[in-house]
Formats: sequence, structure tokens, C-alpha cells
Amino acid sequence: FVIGCESGHIFVYLIKNTKTNLSKHVAKLRYDKTPVTSLSIMFGNNEVISAILTEFVYLEPINYLKDQNDQAHGCTVWEAKFAPLGGYFITGGADKLAKLWHKEISNPLRLFVGHILDVHIVRWHPNHHYMATSSQDSMIIIWSVLTGESIKVLQTKLSLVTALKFSNSGKIL
Repeated sequence: FVIGCESGHIFVYLIKNTKTNLSKHVAKLRYDKTPVTSLSIMFGNNEVISAILTEFVYLEPINYLKDQNDQAHGCTVWEAKFAPLGGYFITGGADKLAKLWHKEISNPLRLFVGHILDVHIVRWHPNHHYMATSSQDSMIIIWSVLTGESIKVLQTKLSLVTALKFSNSGKIL
């Protein structure tokens, strides 16, 4: 598992024994004194993507302590999430955008435009053809990843949405 801290530290732990809850610290990936706002792990490739309060998103191999970064939004990046397959990830930022990326390409593949305030939450649909975003504007937007078009806009009458998740079947959000 991976822990991101307000201090800017990212720690990687390996669970040794689930019955006794023993774990072993295996790596410290980054320390730049900027709070970590989001973490996502791409299993199989052992890579971690992290978003921080500046405009950068870091893609870091767990086996190496080398930093790679891209200026993702030009402002605070609130969240970054890997797709379960293929090296794709999405980010949400203070620029009111969600962006689709591939880990091998330094520019976004697609921009998702429709929120009027910061995009705080980005989530993949289980089939990876759709994603959902939530913003400080109290809107939840379901997007087509393939076209970049909004499929459905849900206006919540509540305050800021702080959690968002698709069911495993993808039929419930």
C-alpha cells in the first residue's frame, strides 16, 4: 500500500502477513514539501501516480526512486487515477478540467470541459469507456472517454461531493 502525506512524503509498504497486520516499509518515493492530494497505483507495472497542490503530477516506478513529472494542469491537481489497464490515467484540477493522459505521452489525450469550479474527484467506470467527475460546483458529470462528450449531468442539491464510486457492474454511481 502507499501513503501520501501533507508533508509531501510518499511511502510504500509491503504487507507481509495479513493475519498479524505486519507490513514492511520498502520505499520513500518523493519529498518536496508539497501536500499530496491523490494517489493511484497501477498494479502489474508497480507504478504510482501522485497529484500535489502545485500543478505537477508525478509518475514514479516503485522499484526506482527516480522522479518523472509533467505540468498537468498549470494549477493545483486535486486527483489522479490510473485506469486498471493500459497505462491511461485521468486527472482533475483547479482549472475546472478533467484530463485523460497516457503515461508515455506528455500532453493530455483529451480534455473534459463542463465544470465551472475545481474538479476534485475523477473516477473510472468499470468498462473504462466512461468516467465520472465531481466538482465544487456540486455537479457530477458522466463522460464518454472515447469522445470527450458529457453523457449525463447530475446537479446535486447537497454541498460539495466528497466521495464518488461506480458499483462493480457500473450500473450504480
